[in-house]
Amino acid sequence: SKSGAASTTSGVAAGITVEKQSFAAPMILVAPPMMFQTRAHPADTCPSKFGKKIIETQHSQMLKTQCAFPFVCDDVVTSSPSMLLACAGDPVEDKVQFGLQAS
Repeated sequence: SKSGAASTTSGVAAGITVEKQSFAAPMILVAPPMMFQTRAHPADTCPSKFGKKIIETQHSQMLKTQCAFPFVCDDVVTSSPSMLLACAGDPVEDKVQFGLQAS
């Protein structure tokens, strides 16, 4: 006896004819993604309550999962939410990132 799907075609409907219909006004929209990035030092405070709440929520989640037994996190990480995520502070003046000179 063979296990698995049945290999019979009984009960399968005969081919169905499908006619292709063109759109009345075919068009295409092309929008390439654009990403602009700036470097900044982490800020001690956030300018918005929403940003502060997100950071606190993510830090709390990290403490419950990543730093919970049997895992251990350094005190500097557990005591400072900005070590995980921070709002942007002063811009970074150094033009070298990942060993490459920015243009």
